[in-house]
Amino acid sequence: MEKRSSLQKDIEENIGWRIDEIEKRIRKHRRYFQNKAKGLPNFRNREVSIMGKFSCFFERRGSAVNGHMYDIPQEESVFPLVVERIKVGTSPWVYSSTGGDVNELDEIYKKLKKYWLKGLFTSSRERRKALNRFKDNVEDVVLRKPKKEYGAEELYTLARELSASLREIDGIERAAVVVTQETLYRIVVGLYGSGEVEVAESMPYITLWTSVRVKEKGKSGEFYFTKYRTTGKIEDADLEEGKEEAKKVRDYVRKGRSIREVFGRKRNAIVFGKEASGVLIHEILGHPAEKDTESERYSSLIPRRFYRKVIASPQVNVVDDPQMRMGGEPLPGTIKYDDEGIRARKVPIIRKGVFAGRLTDLHEGGVRSNGHGRGLEEIYPRMTNTVLLPGDYSMEELYEIAEEWAHQKRGKAVYVELSEGGYVGTETMTGEVDLSMARIYLIEKGELKPVIYPQMESPSIIVEFLNIGDIIAVGKQPYVFAGYCGKGKEEVPVASVAPAVVLKNVILHTKKI
Repeated sequence: MEKRSSLQKDIEENIGWRIDEIEKRIRKHRRYFQNKAKGLPNFRNREVSIMGKFSCFFERRGSAVNGHMYDIPQEESVFPLVVERIKVGTSPWVYSSTGGDVNELDEIYKKLKKYWLKGLFTSSRERRKALNRFKDNVEDVVLRKPKKEYGAEELYTLARELSASLREIDGIERAAVVVTQETLYRIVVGLYGSGEVEVAESMPYITLWTSVRVKEKGKSGEFYFTKYRTTGKIEDADLEEGKEEAKKVRDYVRKGRSIREVFGRKRNAIVFGKEASGVLIHEILGHPAEKDTESERYSSLIPRRFYRKVIASPQVNVVDDPQMRMGGEPLPGTIKYDDEGIRARKVPIIRKGVFAGRLTDLHEGGVRSNGHGRGLEEIYPRMTNTVLLPGDYSMEELYEIAEEWAHQKRGKAVYVELSEGGYVGTETMTGEVDLSMARIYLIEKGELKPVIYPQMESPSIIVEFLNIGDIIAVGKQPYVFAGYCGKGKEEVPVASVAPAVVLKNVILHTKKI
C-alpha cells in the first residue's frame, strides 16, 4: 500500500490529519448504533450503514494590482472537515458532523428509530441487492501531483509580472491578477451493511484570475478572465491568452454602444459563445437533471412527467461524464468515486432531444445511484463534467440563424461570450439566468458590434417562459467552462463543455450589482 502511505504522508505534512483517525471514528460510531438498534424489530447488525468523509483544500495564493502587491502571499489549509451519514437498513440517511458526543448520537438514533418504525424501507429483496452492491472491499487511491510546485512567493511574482504587463497595454486603467494553486484532498470510508468502501484522492488545481478596467472618453468597462488547469501548472500560453483578452476588452469598450440604447423589452435570438454556452448548459440542462431538484424551482425546465419524452430539438445531446479528459488533462469535475464511495458513472441526460436520465446519489437513487453524490457538509446529486455534444453548424451559420429569427420577430440578434459564472433565478419560475460579466455584441449582417453596459451594472439574461425547446441550433466547436458549483452553499469543482448555441425568446437587460 505504498500509494496509500504516500497520500497519507502528503495529507499529514500539509494538513495534519490521519486517514486511520476517520476509520476508527466511524467504526466506533457504528458499534454504538448497532448496540442501540438491537431492540428494533427484524434488526440485523449488518444493516447498519455509516459513511465518513474528509475534505480539505490546501492552498497557496499570490495577488497583485498594476505590478504591486495586493495581499500578502498566503499558504493555508481551507475547510478541514469530517462529515458522517448514518442509516439503518434502507432508511433515509441522517447527517452528522458530530465529534462523538453521546447526547448528539442519541438524537441521531431517535431519528433513525423513527424512520425504522414508520417502515420507510424497500422490500427485503431490494435490501439484499443494496447490501450486495457494497459487499466487496474497494481500496482506490488516486494521488495526482501538480506538474510544478509553486511557493507562495513564486505565485506573487507571477501575479506581479503579469499585472504589470497588462497595465502597460494602452487603454488599461487597472489590472489585477490572482494566481492560486490548491490541492483538493478527499477521503471516503464507508461501512455499507456488511461491505466496506474506501476511496482516497488528491487533485491539484491552479487558477489564473485577471481583472482589467478600461476607461476612455467617458466610457468604461471592467471584465474578468479565468483560466483553470488540473495539471497544477500555469503555461506560457495561459499568460499570453490573458494579455490577448485584455486587448479585446480595450477594443470592446472603445467601439461599444450603451446597452440601454440598444435593447428594450423585445424578444431576441442570442448566440451563446465561448464559456457563456457552458454556463447556460450547466444552469438550464444540468441542474434540472439532478434528482433532488424535481420538486424545486428547476422543475419548470424539465418536469418529472417529461421523462423519456421529447423536450428539445434532436440536435440536443447532453451527458454528464465524470471521467472526461480534454487534451490529455482531466477536467475539474473529474472523479472516479463520488463522496459516498460509489463509482461515478457517465449519465445520458438528453439523447436526441429526449429526456433520458437524472443524476442520483444513495439518498435519491438508492441501489441505483449512478455515483453523483457530492458535497462538503451535506451530499446532494451533483454534476461533474456536463457536456453538450457538438452539432452541425459553424459560427457563421449560427449568426445567420439568429439574425433570421430576430428579423421575423422584430428583435435583435445578439452574441454573448465569456462569463465569470451564473445562476438560475429563484424569484420566478420563468428560467431567469444571470450571466455575470459577459461580453455582448449585436450581430449585424454577420459582423459583431460591441455593446457596453454602465459601470456598477452587469448584464442579466432573462428567458421568460423558457423551455429547452428554445435551443434552435448547436455549433460544432466545443468550449470549456471550469469553476465551482455552489448548490446548497456546498462548493464542488465542475466543468461544462459546450459548443455555441442559439437560444430564442430572450429578453436582455442590466441589473444593479
